[in-house]
Amino acid sequence: MPERPFQSLRLALLDGGVKPRYVRRTVVEIGEHYEDLRQEALDRGLDAEAAGAEARARIGSNESIVRAARERPELLCWSHRWPRTARWLGTGALFVLLPAVPVVYCVYRGPVIVRWGVSASLASLLTGVMLFLMQSMIA
Repeated sequence: MPERPFQSLRLALLDGGVKPRYVRRTVVEIGEHYEDLRQEALDRGLDAEAAGAEARARIGSNESIVRAARERPELLCWSHRWPRTARWLGTGALFVLLPAVPVVYCVYRGPVIVRWGVSASLASLLTGVMLFLMQSMIA
């Protein structure tokens, strides 16, 4: 069984929005069907390469298989069945979760933030003292 054509079929089905469990099942079934067709062609007297080419031609192209799978909505992921809803939910999740990211980061990185805050404050204080001393020397 040629692994590459069915690997590309698997990727094409996933890109087409077919649920992964149906992709696995489809690839296995097509692989088994390919082997049956190839064995049938070998039994008729074709050589291995010609039998494989004939079996692949009888199965059909990846595009036709993907098109047939996409025509059955029950095989598609919900985000491909309802793309507007998926887009709105994604935008809503970002709208709700994005402001929480800095808070969560600060909660889990509290000691680091305190250490850097104290270091920055001491550096600012030292710089301010040095500028004050230089200003008092000039004046």
